[in-house]
Formats: sequence, C-alpha cells, structure tokens
Amino acid sequence: MAIQSIATAVKLGARQKLACNIIGITPRSLQNWRITGLEDQRQIVKKAPVNKLSEREREHVLAVCNSEEFKDQSPKQIVPALADKGLYIASESSFYRILQDVGQLEHRGRSSAPGTLVKPDPYVANGPNQVWSWDITYLASTIKGATMLATMQKIGVVPSFSRPSVSNDNPFSEALFKTLKYVPVYPSKPFDNVDDARQWVAKFCKWYNNSHRHSGLKFVTPVQRHNGDDVRILEQRKIVYEQAKKMHPERWSGKTRNWNHEAIVKLNPVNEQASNGELIKAA
Repeated sequence: MAIQSIATAVKLGARQKLACNIIGITPRSLQNWRITGLEDQRQIVKKAPVNKLSEREREHVLAVCNSEEFKDQSPKQIVPALADKGLYIASESSFYRILQDVGQLEHRGRSSAPGTLVKPDPYVANGPNQVWSWDITYLASTIKGATMLATMQKIGVVPSFSRPSVSNDNPFSEALFKTLKYVPVYPSKPFDNVDDARQWVAKFCKWYNNSHRHSGLKFVTPVQRHNGDDVRILEQRKIVYEQAKKMHPERWSGKTRNWNHEAIVKLNPVNEQASNGELIKAA
C-alpha cells in the first residue's frame, strides 16, 4: 500500500524523498521493500501490555471505590480491607491510576491536600503504651466560651508556643486531629454542649482504634496490633496476594506486596550516615 501510494505521488510530479517523509519512512526502507518484494513492515498496531486490566476489571475497581463501604476511603485503605476479606482485585497503584483516568483522584471525604510537616525527634516502640504524645484542638460549639489562652491560664497550663520536638508538637497528634475533623461523619453543625462533644469523640475513638487502618501499622487497626492479631492478618494477606499472582503472573514484575510483620514501630525513623561511618539509629 505504501509503495503504491509513493509511486502514484511520484508519477504525478512529487519528489520521492518528500513522499517518503509524508508516509513516515526513509527512501532506504522504500528501496529495501522493492528489492524484497515486501509491503509495509512497520508496526502499525501496538500490542496492549500483558498486565493491562480488562475493561470489565476496571469497571469492577470503580464500582468498589464508589460503593457505600469505600466511597470515602482512599485506595491505601481499600486494598488492605479487601485483602482481609480474601479478595484481590488490583494493586494499589492500579486503583490510583484508574481513579485518575476517570477524574476521581481527589482527596476522598472531607480532607484537603496534605501540607508539609516538620518531623520531630525519632522514637521506637515494640509494645503498647511505650510512647505517648499529647496536644489539644478546638471543637466548634454553639456556646460562647473563653479564649484558649484564658482557659489554659485558668487550669494552670503554661503555653509552649509550639516549641519544636516536644511531646505536644508532633505530626502524630496533628494527624489524629485531622482524621477526627475530616472524617465523613464529623458533624456539619457545631456541638450544642460539652456532653454532646464528648459522646461524639468517644464514638470516634472507638472507630479510630477498632476500624481505622493505620499506614504505620501495615494498615491494621491499633486494637489488632495491640492484641497480636496483626500477625495472622498479615499472613492471610500474603496468601491472598500469592494466589492472585498465580492466577495472573504476567501482571507481576517482581515480588508481591510486603505484608511482613514488623516487631518494632518507628515514628520518624532516622537512617543517616554519620561522619565516622557508623549508622545513626533511632533511639
């Protein structure tokens, strides 16, 4: 087809080199095709990657993301939750990619884009109640109250003025407050009284400890971690991922996701090379 088109163009007065440029080949390729008697050998049709999800599988991912159970959750929460049910639909990156393709890659729920936080000093814990942090935050109410500073002075609390790397200045408490205030069920109206606020916060804490999967804990809940149930849960996730890999090995370029149990939880771990060549470890 290409040889015939170029021959027709040349016959009508076009230059062969220009005609080849328009077709997208070199004069040398044209010459080789004429000698060998072969027609256009270019790779016109691009083959789809073997690990590409089918349209039906992509629709399944979207249906799961937009379901009542997961509509307010990010893929990093959805994928482990599915694994705990013995289900593997696609990788976390595939979930994000599909959501991006359909314009749904936004902060799901009430939260906005994350900002930059300064990390405090590192700490290490290998059991419950070993590392504590504290902070305070404001919950809107319909009652006109005293200023934060006046209240602190009344109860004898000395303001810290955000001194860095102290117990009440770290991203962990701040992350808790952000989760509290941006969780989809957070009241849209101010609390009427302190009892209403306490009751809602109590329900939130129950959800936070029993249902919310934490990235720093390999996406298990604090209760599962404290009770030691995370060992079994992570082993089950390994099995689910290995089975998924056996069903579609072409979709895996390497090992499955790391669901190994880690005995130590590091808060802001430090791995810096000291001047004397020794590794500085979090203490």
